[in-house]
Amino acid sequence: MTDSDSVTRSASTWPPTPPEHETGTRHQHAAWQLAGHEVDLYSERELQQVLFEELALPATPDHTTDTPSLAALRRQHPHPFLDHLLAYRAERAAAGDLG
Repeated sequence: MTDSDSVTRSASTWPPTPPEHETGTRHQHAAWQLAGHEVDLYSERELQQVLFEELALPATPDHTTDTPSLAALRRQHPHPFLDHLLAYRAERAAAGDLG
């Protein structure tokens, strides 16, 4: 097997299929797919990188990534990544897991 074979095989399995019993993973994996890599959806630093640099969305005041600020951003600048991020957070909050 060559290195290109392993890269092709790895790329064909991206993103990994989430176990169905995990709350929120459908939205988490959809967000990862849109970003092109895994992202901690509660990490301010990682989200700032993805949202404001990689996806070139306008920055929120003080570059905050709290849920109310991101919901306001989504109303002004709809983007599928924000849809999945906020849905993931809502599902995790409903499950009692706030990240």
